[in-house]
Amino acid sequence: EKFDLSFDSNDESTFGETISKKLEDIQAGLFAKAKEVRDAHIVQVTEWKDFVPALEGNNLVLTPWCGGEHQEWEEWVKEKSREESLAANNMEGESE
Repeated sequence: EKFDLSFDSNDESTFGETISKKLEDIQAGLFAKAKEVRDAHIVQVTEWKDFVPALEGNNLVLTPWCGGEHQEWEEWVKEKSREESLAANNMEGESE
């Protein structure tokens, strides 16, 4: 968005305040848009059959949490989802 701003050397504080406010508005707009895009790509999944397809759809997948004491389960999910994703894209056996 373009806007005109005159500069009066006798009133530098207004110029600085205007620029500061405009930058805050730009940042707020960028943040709101990013949050909207992120929120549109959050998918809740409770069944394994939906997990990899949700990831393949470029989504942030929310799943039930087993807790930190189940580290081996997290590793299994990482490996299994990687295998299925590679298989779905005909890339079996690809190295990282």
